Amino acid sequence: MNSQQQLQAGLRAIIQPVVTEHHIEWPLLTKLPTEALVQLLQLYDVHIPFGQRLAFQAALLPDNLLHRIDNAPLTPALAAKIKLVPSENDDQGLTDYELIYPMADAVRRPIVATLRQLGVPEGRLNQQAPAHATVMTAETEDYYLYANTTITLEKHLGSLDSLKKRIHHPTDPLLQKSMLLTAFVLTEGFLKAQLVAAIPSIPANIRGTAFQTIVMKEITQKLRSPRGRADLYQLFFDGHTLPMIPHLALRNLLAHDSTAVTITNGKVTYLNEDHHLETVDSKTVLTELQHFAKELN
Repeated sequence: MNSQQQLQAGLRAIIQPVVTEHHIEWPLLTKLPTEALVQLLQLYDVHIPFGQRLAFQAALLPDNLLHRIDNAPLTPALAAKIKLVPSENDDQGLTDYELIYPMADAVRRPIVATLRQLGVPEGRLNQQAPAHATVMTAETEDYYLYANTTITLEKHLGSLDSLKKRIHHPTDPLLQKSMLLTAFVLTEGFLKAQLVAAIPSIPANIRGTAFQTIVMKEITQKLRSPRGRADLYQLFFDGHTLPMIPHLALRNLLAHDSTAVTITNGKVTYLNEDHHLETVDSKTVLTELQHFAKELN
């Protein structure tokens, strides 16, 4: 992802930190489930076909998949565990080769080491603020994050385009689900950034840190719920109604019960808002999320 702000939004969605008045507490990467580690790699545009058997291509070798990260610990770990096996081509009687990638669980420690090299935060980070300034807390962090975030429509659509190009490449449903959830995380971050950008500056319009904090808390609370975001949109976008994020039931299942979502040949099946099974192509979901973003502007 090219945008530092989008990275921050994605990090907070995948590994939610505990925020206090004086510090931010990020969970240790070693304590995260493997699925979350894979999502973090994808957030940094690193897509590894864990557990897959693929026709041999030089582009699929670990050195090429991780070429943007100098001396990535994951590179030699994958090279040591990846298997190159013959695959008989019945049509021409030729022997081709296939790559068999290890499961992500088999290389957890190198994944963690690579994420640390990428700069993924963990542990306690102290917060410092100038005297007499309002301080970010758990109750105001959403406002702080998006008040200092610029996510343009062009960059957001570009991030979704990048996911769209890759979504059918991995055949592992777990990876495809992670990529879809990433798309929803980016979409919600883009929406929140647009809402906060439309709100007049609180420090410039409200005197007194106590009153500023009260307003920031209220805005943060609204940013965290669909109903609250709809209220903010109507208030600051000339009374217009906020469009619905498409396939919201799918987003909730991916975030809280991904086993209830099945993906076969790029087709996603899930229980929709009307409690009916719905099947949709994964690329179609990404296209609809792009249309949603365009509607906001």
